[in-house]
Amino acid sequence: MGLLTDNTIAYLKQQKEAGIKLFQLFDTWAGNLRREDYEAFVLPYVQKIFKAIKLPSIYYLKELFSFDGPDGKKRAEMLSVCETVNIKDIKTKKAFRESSK
Repeated sequence: MGLLTDNTIAYLKQQKEAGIKLFQLFDTWAGNLRREDYEAFVLPYVQKIFKAIKLPSIYYLKELFSFDGPDGKKRAEMLSVCETVNIKDIKTKKAFRESSK
């Protein structure tokens, strides 16, 4: 996961230099993991990507199990969800970027 994360960051930095104004990270397997596994094996890498790229960001989660982070930290500026999510259940506007506070 570290290698994949580092390569994703390098790629997104090149895209930023080429002129992108925002980016979206797709996570189509997040909903297949237990929350504990997601928090241990995926979340730290996702946070690293969003923290490293200083652009507006969107995080797509398929079969979202929880919008709020386990530690209250937010991770992206926008969230994109699949058809299994009831929009009324989403309680906050910011999703998966660590708060700078």
